Amino acid sequence: MRELSRGRSARVPADPRTRERLREAYAAEACGVAAVCAAEAKVAAATARRDKARADLAAVSGVDRTALLLGISTSEVRHSVASASGEESAQ
Repeated sequence: MRELSRGRSARVPADPRTRERLREAYAAEACGVAAVCAAEAKVAAATARRDKARADLAAVSGVDRTALLLGISTSEVRHSVASASGEESAQ
């Protein structure tokens, strides 16, 4: 596979229909990238909310009990607590 370089201009297809299909493909690709980026942002926000809820529960019930109640490992609870406390100090 050839690596694309910024300094070189890409060849433009001579056929107008081919150019149009290429423009449509680029537009669809841009929409796809935007959709993935938006979904990643939503996942990050949901993960932050989940970690905060787990940390709040761990503050009340303790790490071991939280893990038992949620059916997850204590290391997952500790990770959530660390993530939530890191976000709070960043805000």
